[in-house]
Amino acid sequence: LNEKMIYDCVDLYKQPSLNHPLLQNHKIQMEPSFSIHKSKEQVKSKIYKKIIDCLNGTVPILRNTKEYVAKIESRGTHFAGVRLHHGPYYGITSWISVHDLNISGDQASYAHIYVGRRVNSKDNVNQIGWMVNPSIFGDGWTWSYGFWKGANGESCYNTICLGFIQVSKADPLTEPLGQAHVEERNIALTIQKLNCYFKKSSLTYIVIKNKKTAVHIGYWPGKLFDLIDN
Repeated sequence: LNEKMIYDCVDLYKQPSLNHPLLQNHKIQMEPSFSIHKSKEQVKSKIYKKIIDCLNGTVPILRNTKEYVAKIESRGTHFAGVRLHHGPYYGITSWISVHDLNISGDQASYAHIYVGRRVNSKDNVNQIGWMVNPSIFGDGWTWSYGFWKGANGESCYNTICLGFIQVSKADPLTEPLGQAHVEERNIALTIQKLNCYFKKSSLTYIVIKNKKTAVHIGYWPGKLFDLIDN
């Protein structure tokens, strides 16, 4: 893997995102307050290999180099997908097959699910999935990733800037996805509201791995957004 990718185990309550101006008094929520329906479908998945295991009370944060931070733009984008317009929605989930793609250094390829809202030309978005993006990661590997766009047009991939609250000590927001046979390379992702009863409540996503275990990775606090509510 790319030798520049280094994870630091930092104190759960001193992680960088808590320095965001909108999160000065944020209280970390370790688990969702309600559960959404879980699919009973059994899909083979040998994609995950445990590469991180921070001590209790600490969480893995990907260290960002200057080169890594500077290269986050994507141009000439083409989309194919399914969009749902009705609602309200309190969560979405999907199995996504994972593939290694041979692309040039100025290209990127993504497969993801997202929840968003647009008012006039303004957007709020939460997005998770996998990507091959040499401009961000500096290599041609397939990585899991997260992206958000919120108030005042602020947006960010992964933990390049402040915003995402990590709660898992062993499963980071972004990590390289291991090699396996095509039929066994799947990730199950969920985006859901932590609390469905209050406006601008926090969002979270859960990665389900090994077909049985639901892992709460972390979340983007609702205070980061000004359009996503009930």
